[in-house]
Amino acid sequence: MMNSVSRNDAIEIVRRTRKNLLYIRRAFECQEDVHVVTQLVTSLLGLVVLPKEQYWEENIWNIRLDKLTDQGWPKWDIQKGCADNLGQLIKHLRNASSHGRITFSSDSPLLSEVVLKVEDAKGKDKPPYWRALIGGEDLYSFCLRFADHLEETIG
Repeated sequence: MMNSVSRNDAIEIVRRTRKNLLYIRRAFECQEDVHVVTQLVTSLLGLVVLPKEQYWEENIWNIRLDKLTDQGWPKWDIQKGCADNLGQLIKHLRNASSHGRITFSSDSPLLSEVVLKVEDAKGKDKPPYWRALIGGEDLYSFCLRFADHLEETIG
């Protein structure tokens, strides 16, 4: 069945990205040869990069990260620099995913066995000025919560 909503709208990309992420996770749990960690990282394009570029409205992004963790969102381990609110975190995630600055602690296919390191830098050959770590399960939860947040706020 075809969806009549255009994928040119970032919120529709968010919906489709969430759908694909959930599908890949279910397929992996049924022992299909799919890669949840890879899908999780590629999902950042649809969940972070495109919405940030199309919907940079202050009321969406100014939520403090400590408030989100109090509401059950996963906590990011920010090791270098700072990100006090969702907008700052998304800006760094957008830069890291756009410039290939995401690395993995292992090649395990299990989200629970992978920690992702995300870095932001002022240029390709510059050292990072911001760094955060998050476990695979926590990033999965973050992506789903962020998609819900965008749909509730924008969609």
